Amino acid sequence: MNCISDTPIFKEKKRCKLLIFIIIAVIVSFLVLVSCATTGDVPLSKQALSPQMNPILWVQHTLIRREPVTLAIMSQSILNPSIIPNGEEYFYHWAAGIESSMVSEWEQGFLYHCSGLRNFKVVDRNSIEKIINEYHFQMSGLTRQIDAQQLGQFLNSSHILLLSFSRNVSGKNKYNDLETAKLISVKDASIVSVMQVRTDGNYERN
Repeated sequence: MNCISDTPIFKEKKRCKLLIFIIIAVIVSFLVLVSCATTGDVPLSKQALSPQMNPILWVQHTLIRREPVTLAIMSQSILNPSIIPNGEEYFYHWAAGIESSMVSEWEQGFLYHCSGLRNFKVVDRNSIEKIINEYHFQMSGLTRQIDAQQLGQFLNSSHILLLSFSRNVSGKNKYNDLETAKLISVKDASIVSVMQVRTDGNYERN
């Protein structure tokens, strides 16, 4: 005799409840996933600008359909016109900090929400840098999906997450950041998910 927990209806209900829980968890956690990466800056508010499914949720849905995902996460561009007068070296260190923090946060987000699902891998950052240097890819030049597709093929990845960040001064001691995450399928060079998050904040003054 089969117990109730073995029936198809029970299993389907259990699966639906689990899926709903995952969706809620991703949406809530994403609100804190993309944060300001510069020490001493205080984010005041964040607003998601894209109504599309965010990249983490899209990958989860793909994995639930038992389609493997090997993901390469990389920064495409970092912009901050307001600090250019301070010199190239200052901007370089600022941009490096933003890039490292931004990529790390996305890596942690994907690993937290997707590592428990089968057939999910994140390409090691050292491997990405090695391929970029070896084949002389210019990240700022990846303006076409076809360029990202070629890079993904070298990395043996199924998808690439391209991140871009820009900061603009919006008033006295105030700034607004715009971060864009673009998920590209290496198979056909299509953009499968795009998400933009805007953050308003203040510079702390000692």
